[in-house]
Formats: sequence, C-alpha cells, structure tokens
Amino acid sequence: SANTTLKITMSSLAGFTTGDFMKVRLIVSSEALLSTAAGDFSVASASLYSDIYKNDRLKGLTVVPVSVTFPTREGKSVYEARCARCHTLVQSDSAVTPSLYRKTDQVAERLKQTHHTVTLTSGELENLIAYLTAYFSGQRVF
Repeated sequence: SANTTLKITMSSLAGFTTGDFMKVRLIVSSEALLSTAAGDFSVASASLYSDIYKNDRLKGLTVVPVSVTFPTREGKSVYEARCARCHTLVQSDSAVTPSLYRKTDQVAERLKQTHHTVTLTSGELENLIAYLTAYFSGQRVF
C-alpha cells in the first residue's frame, strides 16, 4: 500500500538495442503481493544509450513492464503437479518416496533431461529450483 521506488542503474559495453530485456526478481514476503501485476508498475524515467562513453543516447525506445512472475510460487506448482507424487521434501529418504531434501543441485542436473516421464521447460526448471532453494532455506512460500 506504500508508494515505493526502485532505482536500477544498468550499463553495457555493447549498449542496448530493441528487444533487450532485463529481469527483476521479487521475493514475495506477503500473500497480498501475489495479486501484483505488471500494470502496477510504472517507469518514471529511463535513459538508454547505445554507447554510454560516447553519450550516444537511443531515441524512440521506451521501458515498459511486461510481466510479473513469482518463481517460487510457480515452482511450488510445478513440484506439486509433477514431482510430489514420487518425491517428498522431508529430511529423510525412503525406498518408496525419495526425498528432494537439500538435493536442489541434483534436481537441476536430472531434470535437464526427462526424468520418470517428466520433462520440464527451462522456465519450469528454473522456477522449481527457485522454489526448492527457498523452501530449504526456510522461506515461507505462498
């Protein structure tokens, strides 16, 4: 509910061109923030340069928020839909239900290819890893 400002300074030796994208990651600490959308953000000002050292400012380009994603929440959905029936998140393994507890690096490696008929897109895998990392570090995931 508070009006807040996020200032980001970016630079690139190669400059920026149409189609370049930047991703800002938001760790949601309140369930109320899950209704946040790209339209809730505005860009107060943006200066884009093709070569900042030559002060070559790009004209006619704008910065527009296009989407807001919640990787940990989306990763939780991936886990629940695709992994939970075979794997738990508890600390101990069993022969019937192997645990993913603290095995985030192994999950990333195994799911680069199909695993038990489960194939994930790179985005789904990234979100799943974000969820597992948050979960195992004790963060509350909504």
